[in-house]
Amino acid sequence: MATTGATVDFHSGESVRGGMNLRIGTEIMRSDEYTVEASVAGHIGNEFKSANRVSVANSGPTVSLDYDASGTFGELSGSLDLVSSNSGWSGFLNGGVTFSSGVTTSTVRAGFRKVW
Repeated sequence: MATTGATVDFHSGESVRGGMNLRIGTEIMRSDEYTVEASVAGHIGNEFKSANRVSVANSGPTVSLDYDASGTFGELSGSLDLVSSNSGWSGFLNGGVTFSSGVTTSTVRAGFRKVW
């Protein structure tokens, strides 16, 4: 791929991944005014190919970057949803952990919406 003043080569750029997901959720509370739902989810996967490489060539020296995403990775998450029966408002709170052999990240998200 040619860009302004540089050539980018992604070499093979191949990736072969496999994985499984499981999600379990239920309604944990219901009233005339709102419903509360909760769920937990898990994902486990594997990258079966080895490292990928990208090279950037310009008027200076060529720069090559390697990224090895091979191996097992996964994610665990939970969610809590609150849905109003009458007003059209709903809200959520999600949290999770994503992990692999070299990186672990955590996320928390919250939000709401109004259906007109």
